[in-house]
Amino acid sequence: MISSRCQEGFNELRENFSSGGFFMDKVLSITGRIENKKRQKQIESNRDKFDAVQRLLQCGSCRFKCAMCGTSAEKPESSNSLGKSHPEFSLCESCGAEFEDYTKISGKKGQPHDVFWHNREWLEMWSCWVEYQRSLNRFRQSFNVKQLPGNDCR
Repeated sequence: MISSRCQEGFNELRENFSSGGFFMDKVLSITGRIENKKRQKQIESNRDKFDAVQRLLQCGSCRFKCAMCGTSAEKPESSNSLGKSHPEFSLCESCGAEFEDYTKISGKKGQPHDVFWHNREWLEMWSCWVEYQRSLNRFRQSFNVKQLPGNDCR
């Protein structure tokens, strides 16, 4: 048989739990703080890795440089010569022209003979680069990355 004191405590817990009272709020609050402390410890113990990821996320999406070759651009608007044709990437004029060729060639599934370096390996390089850029963007948008302190990624 349960003592009356235990029964009262049990009833109070049940009421607080079922009514969403202070008890569960405190548990959730403590859990959140524990998770934050864990994240901070991971960041501090892996500072060099954290810094590398932060640079990748911030510098990899810079609108002031070409996403392919890294050349600096004067203005973000001029760094994307493709404008409306592919707003997903910020490219300089030269890389933009190559990317336009890539999209035309890959869409036809053929191999052009206009420029000698536009071969299978060139197509594979551009295909891998596009997938890499899209993977970076998915990583940037992931829940865990958004939890990083100082994350200003779009």
